Amino acid sequence: MNISNFLANINAKEGIAKKNRVNTRILPPPGLMNNRTFIAGVNGDLESFCPMSALPGIYLENEQVRYAGIGKIEQRPIDVSFNAIQLEFFFDNKGEIISAFNEWMSYIVDFSSDRADMMLFSFPDDYVSTIEITPNQETGRAIKKYSLLRAYPVSIGDVITSWGENDSLLTVPVTFSYYTWKVE
Repeated sequence: MNISNFLANINAKEGIAKKNRVNTRILPPPGLMNNRTFIAGVNGDLESFCPMSALPGIYLENEQVRYAGIGKIEQRPIDVSFNAIQLEFFFDNKGEIISAFNEWMSYIVDFSSDRADMMLFSFPDDYVSTIEITPNQETGRAIKKYSLLRAYPVSIGDVITSWGENDSLLTVPVTFSYYTWKVE
């Protein structure tokens, strides 16, 4: 390998993107547009509160088939699916971000009832949203914008605390499911 060729190839692609140059934006779902708790948590610069995100992948579901019904077995794609994606958010000192995600989850399914057999689910069009994840160059110019369509939270992870970590920031992991994604 020639180092000059290596550097020339990297420079031809304007360098290599860095992990810490990503903006994440969540558009409010229709059913929560007037919810004060939700809007307080996601309003303003939520992008500054999402230090970790992931870009979506693609998974092809395969099935074993024989070409023309005979011969060697091979794998053929029969469907496409997308893995859930985890975003991590800082835990703000007002507790508004975690409250917003709790509000979103309880809007999807009302689990506050004393009766475990009486959970009410909202209509999907009311709770799905769009999440935009944009990796940027060091100059701030967007490289691509990934939009997760019909996204909604499927879990709010445990918030891990520790007396021994004086310099660590508290974060909330939130996992989202989505129907599909597009890239611009």
